[in-house]
Amino acid sequence: ETFYLRYRVSYTRELAAVAPVHISVATAPDCATFYAVLRDERRPEHLAQYEFETPTDVTVLFAAGHQHVGALNISLFVNERRVCTSYPRYGAERGVAGDELGYL
Repeated sequence: ETFYLRYRVSYTRELAAVAPVHISVATAPDCATFYAVLRDERRPEHLAQYEFETPTDVTVLFAAGHQHVGALNISLFVNERRVCTSYPRYGAERGVAGDELGYL
């Protein structure tokens, strides 16, 4: 079976109309690539967060969150205002790719 992708590209030669886009990756906590969250029955929830200031005003064009098994949610705040929250959806069927039982 063959699949094709069709798309349209728009561009301009007017350089003054083009705004630069800066890409940033933020991870929690403290930009660590890995951190362990140990089970604690007295305090079963663990909050990991990352906060930063930008040197100038910015417009967020895209944001994506990443969660692991056990996650409750991930939220994006801008100036202390919640912009969006993503809740994990756990799979319900054994052996079904994209809906695997117990996995995000």
